[in-house]
Amino acid sequence: MLTGSHARPPGNVHRVPGDGAPGRPRRSPRIDPGTVAGMEPRPSYAGIVFWRRSLWNGLRCVPVLMTLDEGRLRAGDRRGAEVFAAPAGQVEARGTIFGTMLLTVGGHRYALVGAGATVSPSPSREQLRRLDELTARAEPVPDLASWWEALARAGVMVR
Repeated sequence: MLTGSHARPPGNVHRVPGDGAPGRPRRSPRIDPGTVAGMEPRPSYAGIVFWRRSLWNGLRCVPVLMTLDEGRLRAGDRRGAEVFAAPAGQVEARGTIFGTMLLTVGGHRYALVGAGATVSPSPSREQLRRLDELTARAEPVPDLASWWEALARAGVMVR
């Protein structure tokens, strides 16, 4: 049994040093309803990166609109179809010596680069419109290198 200042009071009552009356129960900190478990609200991010669907064919290096919002990482192609979507904690990111970000989402690997090849398609008007719409409330991510910190803060396993 502990004695002195580290001894626990009997029962389920916890005293907090300098908390006033002896035996007063410790109270949980007040949680702001706009946050999750007392944490700061998670910022949202949006940016266009290029998905290397082929290592050799530059035409298959296509722009995707990548967003990180409410703890979910998503990517959409030129037509607006979803390439992938997953909770950030279920995504793994690894970098290569060539500057490629390899994302593993649901067992599938996606090679992302900051810019496409000279023959790669440009982002579609729909992607650019959607990016403008998203960056009105989300932080724009101007390049692939800026995604690393945002992904790590969101809970993506970064290696």
